[in-house]
Amino acid sequence: MAAQSKTTAVHFSLIFFVMLSVILGVVAYLFYADFREQTAQLDAAKKDSTGNKTAYDRAQSEVDELKKLVGVPAEEVGVAVPGNDTVLTQARQAIQTLGSNPSAPSFAAAMRDLRTELDNKNIEIAERQATIADLQAQLEALNVSYQTTSAEHDKRAQSTEADLAGQQQEKEESLGVKDQEIAALRQQNGNLLTEIEQTKQQLGAEIAKLREENQQVFALNERHRKELENIRGESFEVADGKIVRVDQVGRTVWIDLGKSQNLRPRTTFSVYAQNNAGIGRQGRPKEGDGRPEDIKGSIEVTRVDDNNMAEARILYDDPSRPISPGDPIYTPLWSAGRTEKFAFVGLIDIDNDGSYVGDRERLHEVVEANGAQIISEVNEVGERLGGRINEQTRFLVIGTIPDPLDEADAARRDQLKQIGQHRSEMIKEADVNGVRKINLNTFLDYIGYVPQQRRWVPGENPSWTLEAGSRPAAQRSSTGNTSGLFDTSRRRPNPSGTTSQTFGDK
Repeated sequence: MAAQSKTTAVHFSLIFFVMLSVILGVVAYLFYADFREQTAQLDAAKKDSTGNKTAYDRAQSEVDELKKLVGVPAEEVGVAVPGNDTVLTQARQAIQTLGSNPSAPSFAAAMRDLRTELDNKNIEIAERQATIADLQAQLEALNVSYQTTSAEHDKRAQSTEADLAGQQQEKEESLGVKDQEIAALRQQNGNLLTEIEQTKQQLGAEIAKLREENQQVFALNERHRKELENIRGESFEVADGKIVRVDQVGRTVWIDLGKSQNLRPRTTFSVYAQNNAGIGRQGRPKEGDGRPEDIKGSIEVTRVDDNNMAEARILYDDPSRPISPGDPIYTPLWSAGRTEKFAFVGLIDIDNDGSYVGDRERLHEVVEANGAQIISEVNEVGERLGGRINEQTRFLVIGTIPDPLDEADAARRDQLKQIGQHRSEMIKEADVNGVRKINLNTFLDYIGYVPQQRRWVPGENPSWTLEAGSRPAAQRSSTGNTSGLFDTSRRRPNPSGTTSQTFGDK
């Protein structure tokens, strides 16, 4: 039993070693076969490497030759590794900077373009050389012509110089004679100037004397004119028409003016007594009324339907002297076929309420409504508007001019001084052109203006009282369309204008 057990262990050991030997043999065989295959591949790779190196060396040699030909010694070609320092980049830059066509795709194309341009330049140079040759030939011909002409001019110049010398001598002789004549004329001129100066002094003295006499005569005539005007109140104005029919109940009249005379509605007239002492005269004011004694009322045209007749409403009349047919009517604002022109200076208070606010605007409305014009005026701040007074001016109307010494405000005092200065200038212009001067209230009487009613202004303490009861029938207004600028309920004070003595007429 023991012998069998030992035999089994030996068997197992033998089997193990046999199998191990077989496995090692197989592994050794496999490694040897792989080694031979790797060795064969290595030999083949060595052969390929030798061939590739030969091809690389040949290609590198060709690239170097191309670099030399192109003239770009950069290391990198620029295909695999792009950059600025490559053969391709520098070659393109050379084509763009040195070639005639920056967009040429290759050096060959750039060279062809350069060759073409060179040929064209050679042709152009040849043409210019031919042109230069022609110009040189022309220049030589011109030189020959110039030399010929210059020789002729030299001959003529020599002849002219000889003639000029003779003329110069003759001129000098003539100038000597002229100098003697000029000296004689200067002496005569000096004598004449002395006589003229003496005559001028004599005439200047006579002119000054005549001017002084003229001023004295003018002042005397002006004084006599004022005295005559104050004493007699004469006027050269004439009536514009007359009253034809009167309706005292309806406060309406009809006048002998109409479409034929270009009469327009809203025209106002003053109505004179038939036994008046003169139309538009500077008469004495009627007691208690303030209007000139010859004026008995005023009317405003409301309708113009006929060629020679118009309807008007009574704005004001004197109950003791009612308006009657045949009474003359007059206004300086309107004339048939002519535009009347006026000048105004001073503060305007057409309502006699002591306020100048809005009165100038109402005055313009009245003047324009009657078809007249204001060609020159001085406003409340002393500015003169319009032109100068001329012979076509109907009246110079003078408003109120307060004394500057009574004004506390310095700026307003200067404005009043300006108004006074303009007043003096306009009076002189009126005197020179024969224009009549009247005060504002007289002007308003002439045009038949009736002041508006007072309006109460907050802050004022009016002293007037309103009459109670209804208005009498004689005060009813016409049913015609009127301007609304006139009213019959007020009386105007004495028409003499108020003017500061600071600006008295001289």
